[in-house]
Amino acid sequence: MAKANFNVIVKQANAGTRISDGAQREIQSIIDEISAANIKPNKNDEIERIRKVCLSGKIHRVKLTKVDIFLEKANGEKFLFDIKTAKPNKGGFKEFKRTLLEWTAA
Repeated sequence: MAKANFNVIVKQANAGTRISDGAQREIQSIIDEISAANIKPNKNDEIERIRKVCLSGKIHRVKLTKVDIFLEKANGEKFLFDIKTAKPNKGGFKEFKRTLLEWTAA
């Protein structure tokens, strides 16, 4: 199905290997704020917050969770999918949210 709409299709892809100190702090801040119900999850705001700090501080090599399916359109727009089983518990949600934010930062 993806072949008709995407130029790049990769199973079990790497999201990246480097994250800055600033991005790690911002990811933790986002997770803490959502957990404390100070903010609601908002993908666009979270991405913007990470973009603002993604190059600040020391850059660290990291080994992130693999992307189950990576798709890229001709215009460079990327889609990363992590396939999960049925409804995760609260702890599983936090780890999944962290994974998505780390993929964004990388």
